[in-house]
Amino acid sequence: MISEILELPFVKALGWGWLLPILLSSVPFIWKFQPVTTLTSTKFERVLFSKEKRLSLKVLGVIGNVIMAFFASIGSYTIYFALYNTKLFKSHYSYIDTTITILATMFLVSTIILFLVGNFNWKLKAPKYSIFEWILNSREKRLLWVFSFHMVFIVSCFSLLPSSLAGEVTKGNIHFANKTVIITFGVALLITNSFLVAATKAIFKSIIKKFARYTGETFFYEEEDSVRWYIYHLATKDTYLLGDAVNPDDAKVFKTIAKEELLSQRIYVYKIPNESLLNQEVD
Repeated sequence: MISEILELPFVKALGWGWLLPILLSSVPFIWKFQPVTTLTSTKFERVLFSKEKRLSLKVLGVIGNVIMAFFASIGSYTIYFALYNTKLFKSHYSYIDTTITILATMFLVSTIILFLVGNFNWKLKAPKYSIFEWILNSREKRLLWVFSFHMVFIVSCFSLLPSSLAGEVTKGNIHFANKTVIITFGVALLITNSFLVAATKAIFKSIIKKFARYTGETFFYEEEDSVRWYIYHLATKDTYLLGDAVNPDDAKVFKTIAKEELLSQRIYVYKIPNESLLNQEVD
């Protein structure tokens, strides 16, 4: 695919010089967002970030998703194309259809299970001494099964479209002689897998929040009268907004503090307990 792109008329006319404007235009972006500093920052440092810096972190996350999607697209297509061109699959095209059907079934079943787990609270009461009780009798085992289905989801979702494309190419239904076709399918794979990377991360976070003992953490410092002030975000260029509650929506008192004064305080970490998990344990 890369060799085909390099054969496009505008690429051949400009040579490798077409990369120079892209590289030069990206320098201000890299200089402004400081990707190394941003990506290696600690959680507390991210709390101190400005809104622009937080936006840059999200932008870098999107770029990371696209890069992951690119390698997932190329890698998955290459694997299935090589598999389908073996003697076994070349002599039995029905095996290709069976493989795609299995992947589609895995994707559908795992998606439904993860959706149900992530959006509903299930109280499973398996019969005593049954195999279901042995499989689901502890939080660790239930978590293991959920993550197993999550792995099935990852494998199937990143394999379904590339395997289908590789199957059609192997059967001769799609020909890459046309450069437009190459670019169209390449961009389609990249966009689809970019959304799948984001979806996979979102599902993983929802599972973690469902089963983890803590849903997150925040930072605070204590004054001499034992009053806790939780750090929310940057208010102005040199001051930060504080409140008397973990969640800003629940705070009754707000105040600002200068950055120098804040950094002179002893900062503590507060892990936010998972209320849904606590309710399950109480029940």
